[in-house]
Amino acid sequence: MSEEKAYSWITPLKKAPVITKAPKKTIAHLIVEEFQSSGLKYAEIDFAKAKDKYSSVAFLARAIGRVLGKTDLKDKVSVSSNTDKNVVYLVRT
Repeated sequence: MSEEKAYSWITPLKKAPVITKAPKKTIAHLIVEEFQSSGLKYAEIDFAKAKDKYSSVAFLARAIGRVLGKTDLKDKVSVSSNTDKNVVYLVRT
C-alpha cells in the first residue's frame, strides 16, 4: 500500500525513460575529444574550418576553454588564439 504523492510539475516514473537521440556535440567538444585521443603535445586549429559556427577566433577559443573546464581538463590543456593568423593553439601541459 504505497501512497502516491501528488506533484504539480513532475510525474514519477517507475523506470528510466528511453531517450532516442544522443545529445548533439558542438565543434568545440569534437576538437577537444580529437586532441585528447591524438596524444599530441601541441596542435593548431584553423579557424576556417569552424567559421560557419563561430564568428571569431576568440569565440572559438573561449568555447574550447569552456569545454575544457567542464571536462576537468583545464589544468592539463591550455588554449590560446592568434587573431592575426586566424588559428587557435592547444598545448598539453
